[in-house]
Amino acid sequence: MKKLFLIVAILFTALPCSAADCTWNGLTATLDSTPTAAELNACIGVAETKTGDVIINIPNSTVTFSGSISVDMSSGWANVDSLTIQGENECTTTSNSNPSFDYPTSCGTDITNFVVSYYGKDGKDFRVSNMEIEGTSGAIIQGDGKSWRFDHILWTNVTGPSSNRIIWIQKGDAGEITDGLIDHCYFNGWAWGTIVHVQSTLDGGNAEWMTGAQLGTSHAVYLENNKIYSAIVGNYVTDNNGASRWVIRYNYIENAYIGGHDAQVDGFRGSLSTEFYNNVMVGGGQCFIIYRSGAVGVAYNNTATGISCGTPYAFAIYRTDGGGGWGGSVCSNSSGKSYLATTSTYPQSCSSGTGCIDIDGDSSSPDGYPCRDQPGVSGNDPQIGGGQPWLFWNNTVNGSDAGSYIGVSSYGGSYVNSGTDWCSATSTMPSTCNGVSTTYSAYTYPHPLSDEAVAVPSNAIQGVTIN
Repeated sequence: MKKLFLIVAILFTALPCSAADCTWNGLTATLDSTPTAAELNACIGVAETKTGDVIINIPNSTVTFSGSISVDMSSGWANVDSLTIQGENECTTTSNSNPSFDYPTSCGTDITNFVVSYYGKDGKDFRVSNMEIEGTSGAIIQGDGKSWRFDHILWTNVTGPSSNRIIWIQKGDAGEITDGLIDHCYFNGWAWGTIVHVQSTLDGGNAEWMTGAQLGTSHAVYLENNKIYSAIVGNYVTDNNGASRWVIRYNYIENAYIGGHDAQVDGFRGSLSTEFYNNVMVGGGQCFIIYRSGAVGVAYNNTATGISCGTPYAFAIYRTDGGGGWGGSVCSNSSGKSYLATTSTYPQSCSSGTGCIDIDGDSSSPDGYPCRDQPGVSGNDPQIGGGQPWLFWNNTVNGSDAGSYIGVSSYGGSYVNSGTDWCSATSTMPSTCNGVSTTYSAYTYPHPLSDEAVAVPSNAIQGVTIN
């Protein structure tokens, strides 16, 4: 059963849009000069009946919303191709030099407590753009929409709608897989927590794991051309409790790092994949660059300065010390079975039946290698340790080659090893790792959902394929 917007406290029913609420000119609506959440929801209700590409403009104004915005495209919207909710006028932008992109520094439309609950549908585009957002604000994303976008937004000292997570990707129906783009945003400080959080609540992320990592494709959540500044050292840019796919590229990130989970939280799969390239990381005492990074990934062409710890690219497996889910068991070849090979089944413990498979591997040294969803695994039933190792190349930390800065945290032990589960090179992608020939091509840049004509930086690797 579909779980609609569980975190949001108040939802408004869409009503016909009166002249006092918004004015329509063809497929474009404009709210009045003092817009409210109720008026915007009313306009959205009328937008559902249109045909084509629909735009709702919010005029220059400084307002505080009471209540959330609801866009449920899982049914209805029969003739609508796309819905855009935007500030009527573009934000003022400035240029970031390394990497090169524009980001918003002031916007005519300034909304405090802007929360949008969006349930997407494949084939229907959705966009939120050109506004400043403050206060208790953010987005709840569900459904199987493959083309949502949040761009040119100045997020100022935002706390998310729940648990200090700004953008929640809930995927509340079993089997939902969603893709989207967050670009040309400026996150100018946020409360302790995470910018983007994935939590696959019904199937625990099994649907994602059934499809494989699919690096170098559109099948991911893209963070691209953003300036991210945290006033609190050590905030997360990403986090998840089940099967995330991240592509994080061409961003400037200060005092924050990339996070994920292995199969730690009871009933959730680990983070699946991370592609991390052409980013500039600055840490004022910041320790990590990537921590708990997911099973499969690449990291290249990144520069980091002001990093204070010895292994800022840090792998971790919490279950090596018994911490976290799967019954609190440590990784072992006798840790039991769970529903891990059936997409619609939450991965609770089991003893037999369809989709009921061993949690960990059958190795005795280390016991249970590979630990479920650990770095470097390929496949699902069974998982193969070192079958798709992490690859690092052409990264620097504090001016030096990053190879010596890659390691395992106190949670990981002998389960994650150089040459087996990851490989690093100074300048070009390793052609083999653990005897596995490596092939990787970066996805199109800029992302096709972006309307930016951005020149590719001179240090970018475009369309790399090495066999």
